[in-house]
Parts: sequence; C-alpha cells; structure tokens
Amino acid sequence: VERAELTGDYNILVRALLFEGKYYLRTGFFQESRDAYFKCITVSREKKLKWIIPRAYEGIGNVLEAAGDIKGFRDNYRLMIGEAFSEKDTVTAISGLLRLGTSYDGYAGADRNSHLADSLLRKCLGISVRINAYWYSGFSSANLGWNFYCDKLYDSALFYYEKSLKF
Repeated sequence: VERAELTGDYNILVRALLFEGKYYLRTGFFQESRDAYFKCITVSREKKLKWIIPRAYEGIGNVLEAAGDIKGFRDNYRLMIGEAFSEKDTVTAISGLLRLGTSYDGYAGADRNSHLADSLLRKCLGISVRINAYWYSGFSSANLGWNFYCDKLYDSALFYYEKSLKF
C-alpha cells in the first residue's frame, strides 16, 4: 500500500487496499478492514477508477455481517448494488441482489421479510437469465423456493426448487 501511494500507482493501490481489507476481515481485525475499504472508496472516487467501489462496499458489508450487524450489512449491499448498476457491472449487481435477497429469508437469525426476499431474488433471477449467468439463476431460484417453503406455499416452493435444478 505504502509503495503504491509513493509511486502514485492508484490501480495497484486500490487493489492492495481490497486485499488488505479482505486480509484484515479474515484475521478478525474488523476496524482495520473497514478502514482499508473506506480508503479504497475514497481513492477510487478521487481518481475515477471503475469496478472498485462496488467491491469495497461488498467488503464493508461482509465486515459488518461478521460483526453481527445485519442492518449495516444490508445497507452496504444496497450501496454495492447501486454502484454496480451505475458502472454497468451486472454480475456484481446480481451477486449483491442474491446476497441481499437471501438476507431477508431469515438469514442468520435476521428478521425475515418474505416480500423483500421475493422482490430481490426475482430481480436477481430475471437479470441472471437475461445475461446467461445460470449459477445465479439456479441459486436465486433455490432461495425463492426456500422463501416460499417458509411461507408454507409448498407448490410455489416446489416450482422454484425444480427450476433451480434445471439451471
């Protein structure tokens, strides 16, 4: 990080900051991880670097999830999705939609909101089918099946589980 700052190589700097954020998260240094991701966002905005900001918001969301802050996780994933769509990074956007939608499925003991889960997962499914990202299509279909199963709508659950298998 220091060397990239000294040389002014901002592409290397933001990549190093993403790595640092992930490293600190995995080693349990949550504040240091968030700091690296925030610095990454700041540098990326100043230097108008593409594709970095959505991944930094994803990293912050992952830090907050690990810390048990589901609201913070969701807020940062919303930011991630918005930035990804604004940069036309569809795969990152649907990745965020999948994780965010799943978080409303009673994910990790969080408050369940079947309406939001359904809406986000359907959006993920629709986009992923259009761009032939079938891994996301299958995963979002399976999670829609779970959402319907939790709502005791077994026919719909079965429909989406079977659809998931086809993907």
